[in-house]
Amino acid sequence: MSTELVNITVNSPDPSAIARWWAGALDATVSVDVGEYASVAAGAVGLSFQKSDDEPGNTMHFDLKAEDREAEVERFVALGAERIADREVPEFGLEWTVLADPDGNRFCVASGHDED
Repeated sequence: MSTELVNITVNSPDPSAIARWWAGALDATVSVDVGEYASVAAGAVGLSFQKSDDEPGNTMHFDLKAEDREAEVERFVALGAERIADREVPEFGLEWTVLADPDGNRFCVASGHDED
């Protein structure tokens, strides 16, 4: 038996608003919006938000990869994200930026080039 990841669901106080934000950030579309639940069509894995009045727990996050990390970070900040920290692991050539979306959910943008 195999398991395939098909959706990531995040709690949100306003699923419609944060789904629209992520759809704009990912140049995608909101495919379902029923108030208590909204989903974004952004590729092979679904991205959904469900109604919850709990504080965002940051127990999960999205990892994104960009060819021009700094330009993408600046774009996300202009869209309303908050830049939290820049991180690196020099011995592995890894660099990424931690951000928070308007609901406070953390996500990372890493450099998109692979080391040879």
